[in-house]
Amino acid sequence: MRHHRIRIAASLAGITALATAGCATTSLDPATPAAAPSSAASNPQGGVTTGHRQRGVLTGHTEPATVTRVVDGDTIIAEAGGTQLRVRILGIDTPETVDPDQPTQCYGPEASQFAHQMLDGKTVTLRTDPVQDTADRYGRALRYVELDGTGDYSIAAARGGYAKPYVYHDNPVRKAGQIAAAAADARTAGRGLWGACPQ
Repeated sequence: MRHHRIRIAASLAGITALATAGCATTSLDPATPAAAPSSAASNPQGGVTTGHRQRGVLTGHTEPATVTRVVDGDTIIAEAGGTQLRVRILGIDTPETVDPDQPTQCYGPEASQFAHQMLDGKTVTLRTDPVQDTADRYGRALRYVELDGTGDYSIAAARGGYAKPYVYHDNPVRKAGQIAAAAADARTAGRGLWGACPQ
């Protein structure tokens, strides 16, 4: 009987530990310690990997890709696994430059130039977001774009003042806190569109 009680106590302790781990929440605080980021290099077979945490934020599947064309500051064409994807970059909105129904917006050319400098011809990691659709109504793939040595393009564009945070239908991306913090820093410093354009 005593051994039986010990086994039950051990089992309950294990279940409690699993439940505690399963109930852990993610944080959008950019100061949260980072787990090792996922990248194409951590997936030697290529192809899609499962979700990982980045800076405390649970993010989605990854896929190595090559940027074949920059459309504007928040849209690219990338080749991934032999397929050409038109990618709408998650979490940001840059001033318009290519919409035939809209004039070129303030700081749009600069945002596009930044995207060209950062992304043209680069090998990148495309990452889905577990709380967003994988494609939008125009058929564009919805992805974060990450670069070795630089990190997330959306955060870099926001920090440089080339992009504003973007929330679709009141459903923020998992990296919304990091992007908002980067944009707030740019706004305080008057960088990019925050200093050049009427707000």
